[in-house]
Amino acid sequence: WMHHGVAVPDPSVLDVFVAGSVGGALSTLVTTPCELIKVGLQTDHRRTELGGVRRLARQRWREGGVPGLYRGWGITLLRDTPATGLYFLVYQLLKERLHAASDSRLAAELLAGGVAGVVSWGSVIPIDVVKTCLQNEAFQPKASRKYTGVIDCFAKIWAVEGYKGFTKGTLPLLARAFPVNAVTFVTYERVIGFLNTNEDAN
Repeated sequence: WMHHGVAVPDPSVLDVFVAGSVGGALSTLVTTPCELIKVGLQTDHRRTELGGVRRLARQRWREGGVPGLYRGWGITLLRDTPATGLYFLVYQLLKERLHAASDSRLAAELLAGGVAGVVSWGSVIPIDVVKTCLQNEAFQPKASRKYTGVIDCFAKIWAVEGYKGFTKGTLPLLARAFPVNAVTFVTYERVIGFLNTNEDAN
């Protein structure tokens, strides 16, 4: 690809995976508290007691300060670091092969983006289930929490439900992953193309 009119070598497979993984890891600093509040809102059956983003955030702050807002950060890091690396890797490899085999760049990018989303999310569904369980309990009194941590949560889900306990929400998650990520990457490619065109013109 070109940068300021100079040809730059395409990144290697390892470069793509590492760059994506680092990006995924750093993004958890933002996504963890946001997902914590989201899970609290989605699973709150006592809206008169908890309801509202500010109230949930204040509750976590009172109970634990900054660490309280980052309950589940470790498992989120474990989920998003490899998944994001895999996300970009699958997209890059599949896009190159589809471009070579198809006359339609749009179709190639749509398919590559959709498959990348499905593969990356599908690979971490069990971890996502554990993350959701841990973050859901953040809004319950400590005495009533079932899980003491990630390993304890894994063990108890397995003991009660077996492997099926780690596949909850798979179908809607993957059904969402394909179109969302197909559109994401097509938009990304079009914006990159537009910016490169303007840069070359200047």
